[in-house]
Amino acid sequence: VVVSLADGRPLIAIDNDAFHLQPFLGLLWTPSDRFFAQGFTQLDVDIDGNPVWADLQGLGLERFGRLNDSTLMIADLGVGYWIHRSNSGKVTGLAPVWELHYNRSLEDQDVLQRGNLVLGNANQDVDVLNTTIGLNVELFNYALMTVGYTAPLSDATDRQFDGEFRVMCNIGPRPTRAARAQF
Repeated sequence: VVVSLADGRPLIAIDNDAFHLQPFLGLLWTPSDRFFAQGFTQLDVDIDGNPVWADLQGLGLERFGRLNDSTLMIADLGVGYWIHRSNSGKVTGLAPVWELHYNRSLEDQDVLQRGNLVLGNANQDVDVLNTTIGLNVELFNYALMTVGYTAPLSDATDRQFDGEFRVMCNIGPRPTRAARAQF
């Protein structure tokens, strides 16, 4: 990000160089060949931040500091049920799914200040809960199309969006005749 004055001289520059460590733990539970539940929890830790440069004295950009993203905790739980499974035809599976997504910052945002220049947002804590409802459509036993809608459940002051519609398609290797016969 570069903020320049009217004459084109850069006033502030923030390099997007942060390195994030994102360990996670996930699980998949399939007590039957139709019902499934999956979930994960993850931390998103900014290891080194983004370097910030500023021109405070009109002499050009100088090192101002580093802005670190706050550490985030991310949790997700989803359940689904295959209402249709088949070894032949175009549509070989249908599974409605429902998910909950929770994101929370575990520390305050960084703020850099020197003189009258303040960079960052000390009041930007994240505490967001969303839900998703969707449908997995398996095609020809090797492609999966997912259609879903996500809506925020958080208070209006924490909402980052009003709603989101998604369509995703994953195409895997075409199964062999023997593999299709085992299905």
